[in-house]
Amino acid sequence: MASLREILIPSDVIKAAFEVSKEAKQEVFLVGGTVRDLLMKSMLGNDFDFVVEGNGITFAKLFAYKINGSFFVLDEERDTARVVSKKGFQADFSGVRGSIDEDLRSRDFTINSMAIPLDFIFESQVSMILDPLDGKNDIGSKLLRASSQNSIQEDPLRIMRAFRFSSSLDFVIDEGLSNQIKKHCEDLNRVSEERVRAELFMILEMSAAYKTLKGMDEAGVLKSLFPEVEKWKGFYQGGWHIHDLFDHSMKAVDTSEEVLSHLNSYFPKHGKEIDDYMAEEIEAYVTRRGLVKFAALLHDSGKFYTRVMEDGRGRFLGHEGVGEGITADISKGLKIGRRPEMILRGLTANHMRVLALSKLKKVTKRAKYRFFRDAEGFNLDLLLLSLADAMATPIEGERFEELKRLVQGLADYYFDEFITVPPAPLLTGEDIMKLFGIPQGKRVGDMLEILREAEIMARVSNKREAVNYLKKVVVGQWPEEVTSKNDN
Repeated sequence: MASLREILIPSDVIKAAFEVSKEAKQEVFLVGGTVRDLLMKSMLGNDFDFVVEGNGITFAKLFAYKINGSFFVLDEERDTARVVSKKGFQADFSGVRGSIDEDLRSRDFTINSMAIPLDFIFESQVSMILDPLDGKNDIGSKLLRASSQNSIQEDPLRIMRAFRFSSSLDFVIDEGLSNQIKKHCEDLNRVSEERVRAELFMILEMSAAYKTLKGMDEAGVLKSLFPEVEKWKGFYQGGWHIHDLFDHSMKAVDTSEEVLSHLNSYFPKHGKEIDDYMAEEIEAYVTRRGLVKFAALLHDSGKFYTRVMEDGRGRFLGHEGVGEGITADISKGLKIGRRPEMILRGLTANHMRVLALSKLKKVTKRAKYRFFRDAEGFNLDLLLLSLADAMATPIEGERFEELKRLVQGLADYYFDEFITVPPAPLLTGEDIMKLFGIPQGKRVGDMLEILREAEIMARVSNKREAVNYLKKVVVGQWPEEVTSKNDN
């Protein structure tokens, strides 16, 4: 196994940071997660964290100039800046808080409280690791321990970070940290919404988000973030459901992870394409993958307010619309951007659409088209949520297999037909206005949509057929508009 010096010395990033430290006469330390991951994996990634003795922002500017990178301030008060390189790496710099020993002791967890002085890498024959809290030993023991008794109080967001690190690294949260979390989880309310949102979606992005959310619930953290979900515990659904509303919602998160982790199995023809689609980052830290998992948690939230019991079975008419309102409130509380909010709302409001299609004797091409048209912007996401919802409900195996085949067929239709766009429309809006003598407005848009559907249904294939088709439709729906100037 390569030594730390053998790994660090060839790095252009480490070399540049060391050279700037000599020029600026400021000592620089590689710190935090970079050191942790170096010890765990014996390799460097693309993210670097440095602490400098002196002004961190000024050092970052010098470093950016040295490597011809982009520089921007992260937190002026905390003297923190980031440099992004065209070569694909980024480096964060901050001024030391007190001495380097004090700085390390003020960090979140012991495994992130280590530092390597670059002087020792390049000017000594030994690699010195500053480790005042025995973080290296905690790495070996796979133990997540707070760096101080006030770690959580100083920054309550560390509660969520603790669960994320514990899950992603497969570390055990030690008793002292666990007690801090339980004692101060309500303090998450004083953390900015933007920081909570980012941490939440980093958790949802992990393959073990269900396990992490479950641990957060057991520690009382989930109800601090989302008081709404506490109402679902013990809420009886009846019918096919053997779980209460909370357990079903959590199970849906679990099954959504199962689907997302095995897309090639569930969608043999288009698994890779769906995986690429789900990786889209809608806003910082928020991917479609994370949104589907979050929607899985929230999709049935309206049931709590709409239950009517009939013969021991719960009916929840209109729960999708009520749930959409709850999802909107939660999204706004997290300051989620407009586009991801609309995706979450759309998923909640439409999560019964696939089930409704499954009850038809035959799902026609028109029904498929209208499904994808109406769910524009989140249609593939809705397929995955619908599948996960069904898997979280113990319905009969044969019925589930039918639903699974329907979802697969819808996905095939989407890729093979729905997104196949003709090179040019058969008629434009201007053509329609001239043909029927009507002004620009909603009616023109409706006609264009009718014509697009007819094209996809292969009912029209040229301009003449398109004109005749629209005339027939207009006679049936808007007879007052039959004033065509071109009746030949």
